[in-house]
Amino acid sequence: MADSPSLEHTAAASRSLLGLAVFPDEAVEPYTRLAARALSAPVAALFLREGNRLLLRCGSGLPEVLHDQRELPYFFPDDASLPPRMAISDTSSSALTRESAVLQQLAWHAIAVVQFGLESGAVALLCVADVQPREWTPRENELLAEIAGLVVLQVRREIRARTEAAHQRAVEAARLQMEERYRRLFESSRDAIYMTTRAGVFLEGNPSMLEMFGYTREELLQTNSQQLYASPQERARYQKELEKVGSIRQHEVKLRRKDGTVIDCLRTATLQRADDGTIVGYQGIIHDITERKVIEQQLAHDAFHDSLTELPNRALFTDRLERIVRAAKRRQNYRFGVLFLDLDRFKIVNDTLGHMVGDQLLQAVARRLEGALRAEDTVARLGGDEFAIIIDSIRDAGDGTRVAERIIQELALPFNIEGHDIHTGTSVGVALSYAGSETAEGLLRDADAAMYRAKTQGRGRYEVFDPRLHTEAVTQLQIESDLRRALQAREFFLVYQPVMDIQEGGLAGFEAFLRWQHPSRGLVPPNEFLPVAEETGLIHHIGWWVLEEACRQMHAWELAYPEYIGNLTVSVNLSGKQFYQPDLIPHVDQILQEGAAAPARIKLEVSESVIMQNAEASTKILAQLRQRGILLSIDDFGTGYSSLSYLQQFPITTLKIDRTFVNALTDGGHAGLVNSILALGRSMGVDALAEGAETAEQIDRLRTLGARYAQGYFFSPPVDANKAGAFIASGKIS
Repeated sequence: MADSPSLEHTAAASRSLLGLAVFPDEAVEPYTRLAARALSAPVAALFLREGNRLLLRCGSGLPEVLHDQRELPYFFPDDASLPPRMAISDTSSSALTRESAVLQQLAWHAIAVVQFGLESGAVALLCVADVQPREWTPRENELLAEIAGLVVLQVRREIRARTEAAHQRAVEAARLQMEERYRRLFESSRDAIYMTTRAGVFLEGNPSMLEMFGYTREELLQTNSQQLYASPQERARYQKELEKVGSIRQHEVKLRRKDGTVIDCLRTATLQRADDGTIVGYQGIIHDITERKVIEQQLAHDAFHDSLTELPNRALFTDRLERIVRAAKRRQNYRFGVLFLDLDRFKIVNDTLGHMVGDQLLQAVARRLEGALRAEDTVARLGGDEFAIIIDSIRDAGDGTRVAERIIQELALPFNIEGHDIHTGTSVGVALSYAGSETAEGLLRDADAAMYRAKTQGRGRYEVFDPRLHTEAVTQLQIESDLRRALQAREFFLVYQPVMDIQEGGLAGFEAFLRWQHPSRGLVPPNEFLPVAEETGLIHHIGWWVLEEACRQMHAWELAYPEYIGNLTVSVNLSGKQFYQPDLIPHVDQILQEGAAAPARIKLEVSESVIMQNAEASTKILAQLRQRGILLSIDDFGTGYSSLSYLQQFPITTLKIDRTFVNALTDGGHAGLVNSILALGRSMGVDALAEGAETAEQIDRLRTLGARYAQGYFFSPPVDANKAGAFIASGKIS
């Protein structure tokens, strides 16, 4: 990149491009902020292009390097044939931008650009950028183009204002010479030009004036300008200000046409004085900005409303919440609450019925939420299936919880969409303001934490925020951060619990369990880190590592103990997110091939509740796994209320009886249910395995009932691979 030009050089370049004394940076800078908000991007900037260099004029969220350096190389190859609109989701991979050193320096990893010409002949670039790769939607591209159009209008307006000012100075300097030129301008101007007496009676109006307001010339000359005002109060205020200062430029006002239609206008007006200084009349120019105002209002609406549900979006919700927080700090005993909610089972609707039905469900939910609230409350869609609500002016915590209960009841009722009766529900978090010291960001965070707790406690319920939830959320973030490091740092390891043949005696296999040896916390219990891994999606990487390691270990045992290995298997649990992952089958194939373990030695366990989320899809996935010779087990069987009609279609090899039933076998408890599961397994030709066997009495009962396999601490806790190898070599558990 060339050395940065001086400020004088940059200003001179701007003048050469525009032919103006000053480019209207301040006038167009608000549109860069609008572009950033409308496209939810952190950065927006306006450049002028001269050859292969760009001159920065103004922007929003600009990086520090641009504060001192205003001249940049052109982003794209200079000889490339480029369209006027470009949206690049990843600058590091696009052929147009991957060689751009300036984009690398600015760390702009996604950009959307509109190139457009100005009346002066200059070429301008309106650009929004993100520091992360992202996809730009067609609507976002259209919004950026519309905002670029507004920039053109704004520059045009500034040019016109300068032209008008120069014209007035020239009139005063050479009145006679300018009179004819003024008449030509008067007749041909697209803006309305008029003159009135001091009382407001029109003396003259140009053709554009007649067309704009729908009068003939004769009608206009019999009309008083006061009749054009939509608001008499506005007229009085405007006239008083005009007589005080002598002229008013670019004043926005609503005026009324002859047919009663109200239009938005920009008006410039000047007092006309006699030689002695007496006011004798007014002259002015009116520009119709009705269309522009409609566009601006629509852009403003789109920038602050969700396009799908028409609810306020996160930006507008946060703004309103910040206003209420400030009001609460000024007023004693002012109470309000924030509710955070998302839909239960929304992903299932999208996956099974499609995104179109999912979108209609979100719209229907939005309408129900609006119907369940007062007019003074605010409900917003924050994104996805997440909604937030401000309940204003409440008396106590009971008001907040009653609203939460009402919302849960409303959303528990079925939605009929495209002929489908859709049952969803919601979990709600409630954060209440009392001390007046809260922040908008903190209240929304607290409500989110309470919602997450409600979801983990069983869904379809609400939780009121307690400060302990924040501590738990911070802990969860720390666990997430540590988990991301743990795979590379080799902090995970597997232990193996023996599975015993309780009918014939002897070792039948192992179940692999994941353990985490944290460098400072020591051994972290799985129930602390596995839910975090599920929530963040890290379970994908961790789960594949577990399967890879189990296959590798089984192959190592096959090589070390060929005469003892027999038909031993190793069981590995698949999480729900892994099971429904699109690349599950190819990933399993790759792991089996690289691990060199025979598929018949691998048993994949999937919980009953996961399989029944989408029984039809589960049947297809299980069939593909079974075709490869992999053994399949339904984990926690008996807790998910499976449909027998579906269960018989699943190509499974093992039913795993949940430990709660096994623990209750003493004194005859649950013997009937266990016996039914065993009978079901025999009728399907599959084995049954009882987990959590703790006592000799439980083993005897299971053996009497006909169970073939069992595992639990009665035989052995999970052990490391070396000790498991010793079990294989000895053929018994010591």
